Amino acid sequence: MKWLKAYVNDTITLTDSIHISAQNNINSIGKGEQLQLKTSVFPFNTTIPNVYWSVSPTSLASINQNGLLTARDKGTVTVKATAWDGSSVKDTYTVVITYYPVQSVSVSAKNGQDSVYIGDNLQMNAAVLPENATNSSVTWSVEPEGYATISSTGLLSADKAGNVKVIASANDGSGKTDTIDIRILNRLVSSIDVSIVGYNDSIQVGNIVMLAAAVTPSNATDKSYSWSMDPEGIIRFLDNNMIIALAGGKVTVTATANDASEVSGSMVINVIGDGPNKIDEQNNNNINIYPNPALNGQFRIEGIQDITQIELFNIAGVKIASYNNLRQSTLDININAKPGLYILKLSDGKKDLYRKISFK
Repeated sequence: MKWLKAYVNDTITLTDSIHISAQNNINSIGKGEQLQLKTSVFPFNTTIPNVYWSVSPTSLASINQNGLLTARDKGTVTVKATAWDGSSVKDTYTVVITYYPVQSVSVSAKNGQDSVYIGDNLQMNAAVLPENATNSSVTWSVEPEGYATISSTGLLSADKAGNVKVIASANDGSGKTDTIDIRILNRLVSSIDVSIVGYNDSIQVGNIVMLAAAVTPSNATDKSYSWSMDPEGIIRFLDNNMIIALAGGKVTVTATANDASEVSGSMVINVIGDGPNKIDEQNNNNINIYPNPALNGQFRIEGIQDITQIELFNIAGVKIASYNNLRQSTLDININAKPGLYILKLSDGKKDLYRKISFK
């Protein structure tokens, strides 16, 4: 609270009139705007020239004690300035609070972009005119659905390749909208680097190895690829990236991107050893492995009367079991192994045959 100075044995000059004014005699402002009011207190030698500000109705506006009026809602308010010195002198000023509708909305994307990659975001902007529109907020939407989503702040998130319309609609009831077309693109593969896991470029006949294909960029929309070889017969793909070396020689393996980039990567593998050492599968169609997938590492191999050795490898090429000196038509296997893909190597002492088996 402020206290008035007490004057003893002095003559106090009271206020006899107050005049409220605004810059350029403004008496109309928009909802949400502010207006600075000031007073002229007479006579000029008034002992206490201070005034107390108030506004009515308070539901439409507020005013601080520096005379700054803030408009809250559409309507007409009366501002009052009352002298502090007890003279009861006051003045009033009428202000009309108006509503400024949106006249136009203009949508744009950050940096003028008209496209975005799947998985990326793009900030959209809406320029609303006039600048003093009472309600300049907009609601964002995107059509058609399923290709992208957009936040309340205009951040577009791309989900699926295609073309969308981004729409900004004024929230003030003016019906003003604007749209912009945005293309959502697949991020294509730019390069593939092929290698052998744990090896350089040479392997031995009979080796089971894993190929690796490093796809760039790491956030490519479709990072899948397909394998091919030239010539055939030197290696064989057992599953996905796993190969078995069948015969000595050089073979080029190529990983080709499955997207529209047509990008591929290759390496030459040198297989060392005599070959071919592959059992003629046409004459071994009676070999049967079941159940496959095997439950708890239990399965049976039938039709192996010509097989002398069976070895079991994991997908890293590590041998985890071996069954030797076989001269029987059936073998029951019960092994404690983790779920996954495994390779069976069946040998008649001279040549080899490979089969895949999965463990649940």
